[in-house]
Amino acid sequence: MPNPVDDHALLPGPVSLPKDTLGGPKRLPAWLLHIRRGLVAFAIALCLATSLLSWEDVAAFRGAAEIMDPLELASSREDLPLQPLQLSDKKCWDWATGDEESQASVSFELSSEASLMLFFSRGPVAGDFNLINSHVRGPTVLVEVTIHYHEGEELERTQVCTVGNESGWGVAFIADEGHDVHLDITATLPPRYYPSFVTDLPRFSHQVDDFYPGLPIAYFDWFRLKSFDAPIDYGSIMGESALITTSNAKVTGLFRGFELDVQTSNAPLESIAYMIGSDDGSEAKVNLKTSVGAITAAIGQVSGGWKNTALKADVRTSLGPILLQTYQRTDNGSFSLNASTSMAPVSVYLDSYFFEGSFNLDTSASGTYVEQDSGVSDPWGQGRNRTVTMNHTEGGQHAEGCMYWEGKRPDNANWGEVNVVTSLAPVRLYV
Repeated sequence: MPNPVDDHALLPGPVSLPKDTLGGPKRLPAWLLHIRRGLVAFAIALCLATSLLSWEDVAAFRGAAEIMDPLELASSREDLPLQPLQLSDKKCWDWATGDEESQASVSFELSSEASLMLFFSRGPVAGDFNLINSHVRGPTVLVEVTIHYHEGEELERTQVCTVGNESGWGVAFIADEGHDVHLDITATLPPRYYPSFVTDLPRFSHQVDDFYPGLPIAYFDWFRLKSFDAPIDYGSIMGESALITTSNAKVTGLFRGFELDVQTSNAPLESIAYMIGSDDGSEAKVNLKTSVGAITAAIGQVSGGWKNTALKADVRTSLGPILLQTYQRTDNGSFSLNASTSMAPVSVYLDSYFFEGSFNLDTSASGTYVEQDSGVSDPWGQGRNRTVTMNHTEGGQHAEGCMYWEGKRPDNANWGEVNVVTSLAPVRLYV
């Protein structure tokens, strides 16, 4: 899917962004039970929200970028392709010291109508980044920064600079080598349509407020948070596409939209994805990936009034369990899932009313189990019978089958597919 950040024509200059490539009990945990009860309400809220959105054209970036100090640090890495910010305006802000010893701060406002908003750091700087919903419409974004330092030299050698203009701006946090400083950053956004919101903040934790659901509407066309060695909580947001990446730290959050990609490593991942169709035959995507950590997720699909929509989900970890709840409310829609781990159990709860398709379960030195809900009735009120077929291999390490309502067969359009793989641990599928 194209996005207004990485797919824009490249121009020369220093401001840039990194490349990105896109046996448990049946009882669900409390947070997933809460999700199941609230999914319909969320779907209704979404329909209301999207109907009230006032779409705005993404302003075109114009002009050539010029090389400026200290932001030339940002161009020193070859993997940072330039983004076309207008760099004719640059301002580095002066720290204000108060009564607190070894602490200083600065605050300023930037346009909320910018097509690109970028927060990035360079050098030995770390800290916490907080994204707050003001819940009140307004023309500006408030940025507040507090620095914690040990020596006065660290304060002098740490800069907060803004670049760009009302069409697109960036905020740079730069520290010289040899000076390890801590920053607390808070950006307060008014609810509106945001074409591109991006962070590139290594060693910064991220804490995002609840931007969805609620009125006035906040909608992020392209939303990207990037860190490493620090956790990310992306709150609850609605938008076209979201990319959340870190490493060696936990990721959690809720996303409502069309494409979600969440990646970490050596840590657990918890995600709620409410995906929606964008046109007849459209395809939504969810990618959840970690390693040496558990994945706990709820993935839902609502057609949004479109027909024959599809949702493809890829859920992968290693040495960690997977617990996945799915939900579908679609008009002849399909759901496809690939889930894999190793040396840990997997439990997948399919939507007993709306999922129609095949399943394949594989493990080693353990078993595969399929449990059917016998109390399911035809969701369309047509009195159709529900069929679940299943074949087990000898030893129970592989199971395959399919489930469908009377009249639906594998050669029909929109036939779903579920593949689940682990090793040395059980696979449980609830249909």
